[in-house]
Amino acid sequence: YISWQKFPVTAAFSGVYDIAAARMDPIDVRFSSPPLGDISVQGAFSLRAPFSLSLGARARVDLGSLQSLFSLAGKAPGRRISLKGFMDGRAQILSGTQVFSIRGDLRLNEASVEDQATMFFLRDIAAEIPVFIMAGDESHAAGESHTGQGYFRAAAFQAGPFITPQPLSLELRGGRNVFHVGPFSLDLFGGRLSFGPASLAFDPQARRFSGLSSLSLDGLDISRIPLNPAQFRLRGEARGDFARVEISPGRIAAQGEGVADIFGGKVIVKDVSIVDPFQKGRAFVLNADLVDLDLKEITDSVPFGEVTGIIRGEIRDLSFSYGQPERFNLRLESVKREGVPQTFS
Repeated sequence: YISWQKFPVTAAFSGVYDIAAARMDPIDVRFSSPPLGDISVQGAFSLRAPFSLSLGARARVDLGSLQSLFSLAGKAPGRRISLKGFMDGRAQILSGTQVFSIRGDLRLNEASVEDQATMFFLRDIAAEIPVFIMAGDESHAAGESHTGQGYFRAAAFQAGPFITPQPLSLELRGGRNVFHVGPFSLDLFGGRLSFGPASLAFDPQARRFSGLSSLSLDGLDISRIPLNPAQFRLRGEARGDFARVEISPGRIAAQGEGVADIFGGKVIVKDVSIVDPFQKGRAFVLNADLVDLDLKEITDSVPFGEVTGIIRGEIRDLSFSYGQPERFNLRLESVKREGVPQTFS
């Protein structure tokens, strides 16, 4: 339920309709709802075969007022997420018997997004995001393979306790049913998390999307990772190279491996995937090899008594959901090494 007393709406419509031709040209429609924003649409349409529609639209929205509207409607995002700034959009909408397309861009100015519950924020956002969606006979789009360049920049970006506040800058490029993001890097616990060029394609017929990117990690200081409980004292360094990351609505899968030099040996993580990545109950799935780990170093770091010796093993089909392990297969073996006792106390 929304009380429109807080968001009064005014509308104006004008046009000329030719009855004989079954065509309206021009059309001029305007909506205004201070302080929410304004929308204007101009164009023409024909009801006689072949049907055609040609519209140009512009909009300006106050994001803070949009958040208030969601809050009044009882939506959870309105309660949790703070929005500020302005969003401007423009689009050219074409429709006929064989094709439908939307082409334009979205712009953000002096914008910010913040969720205190998850320690996430983007502040001082400036962006220009190109959009080009086409369904139907793509022969009508010959020579229209891209919409041009765009960008997304934030003066400060933080994601939970892991991505500490730092600037974010993305170069964007839009194409027909495809979106490209240029490579970028983030500081992560003394190391560098680097994303390769990414592409995201949308199939308007199937209403599905798919994406492709890559990911690498270098020089991460494991001792700087916040752990719970805090008495876990881990030391070491991690690196990784995932040359191919495939993205779909039901799964994100990474080809490659990550290596952690820890406990006097190595932990090698591979076959990493996220099942249902855009759902609340998403599951993280991976395999791991445990190479020559020193049990004394492990028990010195974790307050569980003292065990000595060297172990090797593997973890297969490890699945985490809601922060808890769901399943895994573990195999461990003790390895004899001269001068290293095998004890348990």
